[in-house]
Parts: sequence; C-alpha cells; structure tokens
Amino acid sequence: MRAKSRCAIKFDGIIIDTEIKDYMTINVEGRQLITHTLDTADIAGRIGDVITASKVPARDIKVYFLLKAGRNKEFLEKIKRLTEILYTNKEVKFRFNDEEGFRIGQVTSFDDPPYDKNVGIGSYTIHCSDPFIYFEERESSGKMPRLKYRKYPVKIESITAKLNAGSKAIVRNKTQGTKIILNGNFTAGGELIITDEAININGQNALTALDYVESDYHDFKVYSEDEIVAEGLSDLKIKYRERAL
Repeated sequence: MRAKSRCAIKFDGIIIDTEIKDYMTINVEGRQLITHTLDTADIAGRIGDVITASKVPARDIKVYFLLKAGRNKEFLEKIKRLTEILYTNKEVKFRFNDEEGFRIGQVTSFDDPPYDKNVGIGSYTIHCSDPFIYFEERESSGKMPRLKYRKYPVKIESITAKLNAGSKAIVRNKTQGTKIILNGNFTAGGELIITDEAININGQNALTALDYVESDYHDFKVYSEDEIVAEGLSDLKIKYRERAL
C-alpha cells in the first residue's frame, strides 16, 4: 500500500495524491510567516521616512511532488493528467492534509521533473491573491464568540433576517460602530440576504434600497466578540468563516 503524504493536496475538489498513481506531494513552501509591505516616502530634513501605504501581500505557494512511472509513455500520461487537474480559468479552493482550512488560488508556473527519467521531483506554484486561509463555516445570531484568531475580521458569507413592516432596516455592529441601512416600504416577513456582492429581498436585487451615504456596506467588518444587532428586522443570522494568515 502506498504511503500517504502528510501534506497531500486537494485541488479544486480532487485529491491529487490518490487521483494519480505514484504521485506524492513531498513538500510545500510559502504557508508560513507573512507581514505587511510598506510604501514609504523620504522627506527632506526628517529622520527616517514616512509610511504612505501598508498592505498584506499575496502569497505564492510552491508545491513539490515526486512522480514515478514504469515507462516514459506512462510518465508523460501522468504529467498530462496533472496538468489537466491544475488547469483552471480562475482561482479555486485547495487545501493540504497537514492543516485545517482551505486557501484560494490559481496555478501560475511549473518546474517539470527531469525529462530523461521516469522518476523525479517537480513543482508547481499556486498564486493566492488573497493570502488568508479560511476555516469551516459557522453561524451567529448576533453576539460573536471569542475566536481563535482575534486580530483578523471574519469572512462574512451572508447576513440573513426577516423584515418587519416599516420604512427602515438596519444591521448594526455596536462594537465597531458600523452599520448597513436599507430604506423602503418593507412588508413584514420579507427575506433579506446580504453578502459582500449583493443585497436581495425575496430573491430580488435590492441594492437600490441601500443608504449609500449613511451605510458602511463595503467596510462592514466583524471581529471576535463583536455584538451585531438588527433594527426593523428579526431572526438575524450571520454565516461566517474565521480566517488567519
């Protein structure tokens, strides 16, 4: 029985280490320490410099693999299958056997195994424009629990609630002082769904109801132990994922 790699990779739903015979993920680089990159400016007469911008950069994760075959033709067929699995038109989910959670990325380069042998080590690089790793989806009714990674905001998958009859509906983060405000002639029982891409009421686009002046829709962040309340709404539910660098 083939030994199982400690860092076997599942890429876009396929466990490559079991999909391709005699393929084994043997090492992974790029998952460890990461910090902000800074843009700075020098000012005449000032000691040091001035930080003008700061961001967390993207990640490049390099995956090393061992591939074996009995004949050259078989080896090339396995390389073709690996290429097919890793070929995507967009970023996809992937994860490794030795850590919880998933990442999102797209393969951008390969280093082939030796061309003149039927066994060898190659590699491929997965570019992650989003450097975070994401964990299982959880749900809160408003009061966030104490999370393991408390410095990072959670990824909000959706905010759902039932509308009350009235002209205003508000989802408010009392801890952070941010809010999402909707204005309109609302009917009781309407189903509100808010994501980072859309606002729907009963399945219909409701972005026109958003108060763009007073709302923090694009800056509505939720952290560990935050308190989220609803006004003009009931049955508030927040689906989210904890994340880490």
